[in-house]
Amino acid sequence: MLGIGSTEFIIILFFGFLVFGPEKLPSMGRTVGRMIKQFRETSDEVNKKFKDEIYDPFQEAVQPVVTEVKSAVDPIQEAVAPIKEDLDAAKNSFSEITEPINEMKESFKDPLGIKEMRENFKDPLTAAVEADKATREADAAVVAADAAAASAVAKEVADVPLSAAKESSASIAASLYGLDDPFAEGGDN
Repeated sequence: MLGIGSTEFIIILFFGFLVFGPEKLPSMGRTVGRMIKQFRETSDEVNKKFKDEIYDPFQEAVQPVVTEVKSAVDPIQEAVAPIKEDLDAAKNSFSEITEPINEMKESFKDPLGIKEMRENFKDPLTAAVEADKATREADAAVVAADAAAASAVAKEVADVPLSAAKESSASIAASLYGLDDPFAEGGDN
């Protein structure tokens, strides 16, 4: 109802009741109702006259022109279709040409691979630290191998009885220096 919700309608009735009083409010309501009815009738009549006298004759006058324009456009569209296909084909062949050109442009951006060299380049201090670390690791491996070898020799020496060691050293000394048993009691030294 004229875009008025129930809340707004109740508020309007309340203020109308306060302003006009209970005696005049019903007659005012009838008067407003008649005015709304008359406004709607007049609005419908104006719309009908506009449609009958302006819109419909205009449509009737324009319809032949629209039909004629459509009939003139159809052959043009048919003539343009092959040209459009040729343009699309040219566009595709142009893209086939531009792709290698774009690849060449990319290769000219860094032809010597300087960017890659920069990424792979390490500053001298970092390289020296890494070399020192590798040297220390190699030294530690050599020390560990020496310790393992010394441990093995010590184990073998520990397993040889003392008397056998004396005999072995005495025979070596006798053969080298022509001495008798150096470990013998009261022997020639």
